[in-house]
Amino acid sequence: MSRVLVAYATRAGATAEVASAIAEVLRAAHHEVDLAPITEVRDIADYAGLVLGSAINAGKGFASFQTFVMRHVPGSGAVPVAYFVVCATLAQHTAANRASVLAYLDPIVALNEPASIGLFAGRVEARRLNLLLRAVLREMKAPEGDWRDWAADLPAAMFHRTRDRASSSGWDGPR
Repeated sequence: MSRVLVAYATRAGATAEVASAIAEVLRAAHHEVDLAPITEVRDIADYAGLVLGSAINAGKGFASFQTFVMRHVPGSGAVPVAYFVVCATLAQHTAANRASVLAYLDPIVALNEPASIGLFAGRVEARRLNLLLRAVLREMKAPEGDWRDWAADLPAAMFHRTRDRASSSGWDGPR
């Protein structure tokens, strides 16, 4: 059994819920899993694999997600890493939207190419946001809703393999 970290950056909790579901899939595959907000993780030395995620707002992952990857994720590929993002753009499941959301990860992927990338539709609930963000949503006439398809999106198979690599750690990313 290998120890895997699932860490996430979230504002309104949707990404935390996706991270929790990913952790459950990994536990069902007999991995020991630690689940934590990315801002609370101090060390990755004890992990055989990392699953790191962020909500996407205005075309960017959260700064805490980007900073964590820059500081902690070795570029050598010594520790397998998978990334996931939660984005309302994916409410419409089109190839163009998937390509657009994948492009948001380009700066992170340039630092360390992941074993896999997961894409999840998001949730927008104005009541969970601060007043400024509520005003922005209202001005943009952005729809509210929960577009996550728990049955279709959450199996580990939804992760898109980006590289076929074996790992001596016993974990080479979600499958």
